[in-house]
Amino acid sequence: KGKFALQNIYNYLGPCKHLAGKPKMAFIQACQGESIAEHDGAQQPSAVEDDGGITRRSRDFILSYAAFYGQKSFRWTEGKGTWYISALCKIFKENHKKMDVVSMITDVHNKVSNENATTARGEDCWQCPRLEHTLRYKVQLAVKNGWG
Repeated sequence: KGKFALQNIYNYLGPCKHLAGKPKMAFIQACQGESIAEHDGAQQPSAVEDDGGITRRSRDFILSYAAFYGQKSFRWTEGKGTWYISALCKIFKENHKKMDVVSMITDVHNKVSNENATTARGEDCWQCPRLEHTLRYKVQLAVKNGWG
């Protein structure tokens, strides 16, 4: 298994002059660790805040992760793909004309966090995606061809 420090996305895309002032979006379908989230019926945990290292190059990013720090992400056994990407495609396809990107991602995270299943070992599965963004404005998708 190869490892990639996800914070490097800022380092790779931030300095690109052609992307300055434009939204840079990454949707990351990967486990963030080995543990399985425990659902206690309470509200989802909030993201950990880090106030270091933000520069002008860090502006206008959206990073949406399939799983919270240290957690696994899951896929359907019936061949429907992962919980996260399935929800992302469905919600973006249905709402891209009427909702901004952060609102759609919030709906994706809600849908995924409400899924549950049981592993072959009998463990209850629950997944908590997370969103990290440094947007300064709402992002609405403009569709020229495709989903129309």
